[in-house]
Amino acid sequence: DLSRTVGWFTTVYPVALQVSDPGDLGPDRDWRSLVKSVRRQLRAVPGNGIGFGALRTFGTPEVRERLGEHAHSQVV
Repeated sequence: DLSRTVGWFTTVYPVALQVSDPGDLGPDRDWRSLVKSVRRQLRAVPGNGIGFGALRTFGTPEVRERLGEHAHSQVV
């Protein structure tokens, strides 16, 4: 449910984000630091993830098949 999400999802590529303690996402969480950490990690993705789309479209058959497994990704 993305009804309370702020932002645009214009580029789709898989990304694994590191969270210091994912089990501690309660109201006492330092959300500002968490958002800054996520922003920093997303900015570190080379080419804003364009390589994923290029390889998924123009890569070798083996690469396209492997990356095609992520074609229907979800925001979790």
